[in-house]
Amino acid sequence: LSFFRSVATKRALHAESASSVWSCFNSTVYPRFQLDLVRSYRWAMEWIVNEYPSVRVLLYSGELDLHYNYLALDAWTRQMKWPGQTSLVAAPLRPWVPGLIDTLFPQTPWGATRQVGNVTILRVAGAGHETCRDLPHVCPAYFRDFVLAK
Repeated sequence: LSFFRSVATKRALHAESASSVWSCFNSTVYPRFQLDLVRSYRWAMEWIVNEYPSVRVLLYSGELDLHYNYLALDAWTRQMKWPGQTSLVAAPLRPWVPGLIDTLFPQTPWGATRQVGNVTILRVAGAGHETCRDLPHVCPAYFRDFVLAK
């Protein structure tokens, strides 16, 4: 949590005025999205990547997530209608080794990533639906790599 609350992270996200109280779950917001959980939001992502191509996007899923699994994420992102669609379909899945090397397991992939332009798709190894709770040491690493464009 210290990573998400840090001044440097908030500055990199252009969220300097945001609260320093960050949590993985918000009991006020979550219930309001209960009916939306089973809907596709591919249309929203298509709109973002087409209307705001300079916005960097990170889409991730734990490889053990049964609720929103990486296979579904891979399928709908390959179907998005945007200028990078052909490149995304052709892009190889590469091992993801965080920029901040894990001292216990140096150079060990913590997942796999596919990137085209400003769109990054990440499959997090060993994580389920609650990626940041399942692997609290990995979550800051992929956000750090994303924020720092590594």
